[in-house]
Amino acid sequence: MESLVDQSLTLCWYVVQTKPRNENRALFHLTRAGIEALNPLMETYQCRNRVSKRILEPLFPGYFFARFSVASHYPTVRWARGVRRVLANRDGPIPVGKEIVDEIRKRVDHRGVARKPYDLKPQDPVKIKAGPLKDLVGIFERWLPKEGRIRILLSLLGYETSVELDHLQVEKVWNYS
Repeated sequence: MESLVDQSLTLCWYVVQTKPRNENRALFHLTRAGIEALNPLMETYQCRNRVSKRILEPLFPGYFFARFSVASHYPTVRWARGVRRVLANRDGPIPVGKEIVDEIRKRVDHRGVARKPYDLKPQDPVKIKAGPLKDLVGIFERWLPKEGRIRILLSLLGYETSVELDHLQVEKVWNYS
């Protein structure tokens, strides 16, 4: 393992904690100071007044990754607007393995949105998480040509109907009987 002196002279990835809902503010100030940062986002749905809207939220709310040298950039990072602290122990900031950041980067698209691999197969039971059909359970039928859209079969009042939804609106049901 590298000594702390070696780590302070090299560029390493660290986890930066922000003040509540200040990720963008902290990112702005750090990138303006020339510090590389990674704040993966995720797509989710927000329902208000029975209307579902797709929104982007941080994958790790209140945290992001920053790559910097502790010896030369720690004060800049620590005192940037929106930053609460750099995660540390009694020996100083704790570096994050490069392989962890690389794995997250592999799953992030051009917009910064992290995509997880989906393992939905025909006949898998799924539960609707958002929208007017929330909490209904159906059967996954197939992926549609439109990006991110799926077709599921629902049994309503003894009648089967197919419904097109965004894949973010459903989750696989693992213990469905």
